[in-house]
Amino acid sequence: MFARRFNGARERVPLLRLVFSEASSTRAALARLKLENLDRGILAGEFLESEITLTPNTDHFFLSALATDQVMHLIDEFVAEAQQRQNLSRKRL
Repeated sequence: MFARRFNGARERVPLLRLVFSEASSTRAALARLKLENLDRGILAGEFLESEITLTPNTDHFFLSALATDQVMHLIDEFVAEAQQRQNLSRKRL
Protein backbone atom coordinates (compact mmCIF):
# COMPACT_ATOMS: atom_id res chain seq x y z
CA MET A 1 0.00 0.00 0.00
CA PHE A 2 2.81 2.44 0.85
CA ALA A 3 4.54 1.79 -2.47
CA ARG A 4 1.32 2.41 -4.43
CA ARG A 5 0.69 5.72 -2.67
CA PHE A 6 4.32 6.75 -2.97
CA ASN A 7 4.32 6.04 -6.71
CA GLY A 8 1.04 7.92 -7.13
CA ALA A 9 2.50 10.97 -5.41
CA ARG A 10 5.66 10.75 -7.54
CA GLU A 11 3.55 10.85 -10.70
CA ARG A 12 1.87 14.06 -9.60
CA VAL A 13 4.68 16.19 -8.17
CA PRO A 14 8.19 16.84 -9.49
CA LEU A 15 9.85 16.59 -6.09
CA LEU A 16 8.80 14.59 -3.07
CA ARG A 17 9.99 14.53 0.54
CA LEU A 18 8.56 12.31 3.25
CA VAL A 19 9.52 12.89 6.88
CA PHE A 20 9.46 10.05 9.40
CA SER A 21 10.72 9.58 12.93
CA GLU A 22 14.12 7.95 13.36
CA ALA A 23 12.70 5.17 15.54
CA SER A 24 14.28 1.74 15.09
CA SER A 25 11.01 0.37 13.71
CA THR A 26 10.98 3.09 11.04
CA ARG A 27 14.59 2.39 10.06
CA ALA A 28 13.80 -1.33 9.81
CA ALA A 29 10.73 -0.69 7.65
CA LEU A 30 12.72 1.65 5.40
CA ALA A 31 15.47 -0.97 5.02
CA ARG A 32 12.87 -3.57 4.01
CA LEU A 33 11.33 -1.10 1.56
CA LYS A 34 14.70 -0.42 -0.06
CA LEU A 35 15.44 -4.14 -0.39
CA GLU A 36 12.03 -4.83 -1.87
CA ASN A 37 12.57 -2.01 -4.33
CA LEU A 38 15.90 -3.52 -5.38
CA ASP A 39 14.40 -6.99 -5.71
CA ARG A 40 11.06 -6.17 -7.30
CA GLY A 41 11.14 -2.48 -8.26
CA ILE A 42 8.05 -1.66 -6.19
CA LEU A 43 8.85 2.05 -6.16
CA ALA A 44 8.73 2.30 -9.96
CA GLY A 45 12.26 3.41 -10.61
CA GLU A 46 15.21 4.88 -8.84
CA PHE A 47 14.70 5.60 -5.17
CA LEU A 48 16.42 8.81 -4.12
CA GLU A 49 17.72 8.90 -0.56
CA SER A 50 16.55 12.51 -0.25
CA GLU A 51 12.91 11.51 -0.81
CA ILE A 52 12.64 10.07 2.70
CA THR A 53 14.03 11.98 5.67
CA LEU A 54 14.39 10.54 9.16
CA THR A 55 14.12 13.11 11.92
CA PRO A 56 16.31 12.41 14.96
CA ASN A 57 15.14 12.60 18.55
CA THR A 58 11.46 12.14 17.72
CA ASP A 59 9.02 9.31 17.58
CA HIS A 60 5.95 8.89 15.43
CA PHE A 61 3.63 10.73 17.82
CA PHE A 62 5.87 13.75 18.21
CA LEU A 63 6.56 14.52 14.53
CA SER A 64 3.68 16.98 14.52
CA ALA A 65 5.28 18.77 17.47
CA LEU A 66 8.61 19.51 15.76
CA ALA A 67 10.06 22.86 16.65
CA THR A 68 9.62 25.62 14.10
CA ASP A 69 13.36 25.79 13.41
CA GLN A 70 13.43 22.05 12.64
CA VAL A 71 10.52 22.40 10.22
CA MET A 72 12.07 25.45 8.57
CA HIS A 73 15.35 23.58 8.15
CA LEU A 74 13.54 20.73 6.38
CA ILE A 75 11.69 23.21 4.16
CA ASP A 76 14.89 25.10 3.32
CA GLU A 77 16.59 21.85 2.27
CA PHE A 78 13.62 20.91 0.15
CA VAL A 79 13.44 24.30 -1.59
CA ALA A 80 17.20 24.29 -2.25
CA GLU A 81 16.94 20.86 -3.85
CA ALA A 82 13.97 21.98 -5.98
CA GLN A 83 15.90 25.04 -7.16
CA GLN A 84 18.94 22.93 -7.97
CA ARG A 85 16.84 20.52 -10.05
CA GLN A 86 15.19 23.42 -11.85
CA ASN A 87 18.58 24.94 -12.69
CA LEU A 88 19.84 21.59 -13.98
CA SER A 89 16.80 21.11 -16.19
CA ARG A 90 17.23 24.64 -17.63
CA LYS A 91 20.85 23.87 -18.51
CA ARG A 92 19.75 20.77 -20.43
CA LEU A 93 17.48 22.88 -22.64
